[in-house]
Amino acid sequence: MELSVPGEGPRGGMGSELRTRLAFAGVILATLMAFTRLFDTGPYVGPALLGAVLATIAAMVARRLGLTTLATLVLAALGLTWYLAVVFEMRRLFFGLPTPSSVAGLGAAVAQAVQASSIDYAPVPARPGYVIALTGAVWVAAALGEVAVFRWQQPLAASVLPIALFALVMVVGAGAGPSFFVLVFLAALFTFWAAEGSHQLRLWGRWVSAFAEEDAAAGSSTASVARRMGASCITVALLAPLVLPGMDGGLVTWR
Repeated sequence: MELSVPGEGPRGGMGSELRTRLAFAGVILATLMAFTRLFDTGPYVGPALLGAVLATIAAMVARRLGLTTLATLVLAALGLTWYLAVVFEMRRLFFGLPTPSSVAGLGAAVAQAVQASSIDYAPVPARPGYVIALTGAVWVAAALGEVAVFRWQQPLAASVLPIALFALVMVVGAGAGPSFFVLVFLAALFTFWAAEGSHQLRLWGRWVSAFAEEDAAAGSSTASVARRMGASCITVALLAPLVLPGMDGGLVTWR
């Protein structure tokens, strides 16, 4: 007899909670991929991705320890300050801890980037201030996503910041291939929503017998219908701008 816990599959399988978390990671990754349309060169993906991983782990640990939502968000804010100081202001740390001078250095770098943004246009160099701001935004998105999905059961709230970041880079970015990034982001977003919905169905199945464990499986009729609905939504979203009046140029006319 196989044992399982809420949100997890049988031993040796992947639980719905893990699938949901990985799907949200896909949304974060798709958002970061789009920033190739904004930055010229520079190491901005690594700090942002590592920050997202650490933020997710911190929020997970806080939930496992039974900390309140407010305490979790405070812990995430403190962790973000420490992480940014370690990555960008290591020479000003005090035995590995942030100092007022390190925090001031972060603020000065962001202020310089804000000032430069008035004359910069894509593709822009990955200035430290830009990378700090992006890393902070991704950290917040990851921590808030963990809280919104697994505490509030609000996947839309978890999606707001990634959608805002993606929309921003699509507006101010440059270069070819915007349709490709839109397709990748929408696929990742719909996959996350579907995985989160499956996770919720599994939790309902603890009390409602109609939602059995196998109902959320990838090969079930419900999953098949969900895939067709998602594909239809993506197709309509991409084709509608091409035929609607007042949308000259359709999908590629971002500016």
